[in-house]
Amino acid sequence: MSQQIDLCGSGGRSGAAKALGDVLIVGLNTDASVRRIKGNGRPINRSADRAAVLSALGAVDFVCLFGEDTPARLIGKLLPDVLVKGADWNTADIVGRDLVERHGGVVRTIRLTAGRSTTNVIGRILQTYRRGSHHARRQTVGHSRRRR
Repeated sequence: MSQQIDLCGSGGRSGAAKALGDVLIVGLNTDASVRRIKGNGRPINRSADRAAVLSALGAVDFVCLFGEDTPARLIGKLLPDVLVKGADWNTADIVGRDLVERHGGVVRTIRLTAGRSTTNVIGRILQTYRRGSHHARRQTVGHSRRRR
């Protein structure tokens, strides 16, 4: 499974991917790779932090960083039996598909959880802060002083 994951939500992709094989290796774009693909404002979290979060997921066995724009070279080195991507990808467009299938492997897509993409999460955070609702929350969570 390869991802540009930035903010880790509970979309459940790692569990679904792990169920398709014995060992789950997640290919993760480096910071430079994400910037080239998504723009200068991304990633929100550094690759070391993103890799640590992914590594902590019970379904993930290994995380491999790759600096290219696609995981083609990593897939070529690993030659997985099952290559997994989100269902937002057309199977014919999945990078490494030809190589995996040529070596007897299969390509699978897994359903994504609607509204859980990093872009959507960032959008919700921005909406919340633009509306100013964070001010009310900050007041209720703030410290209170006790008088003696």
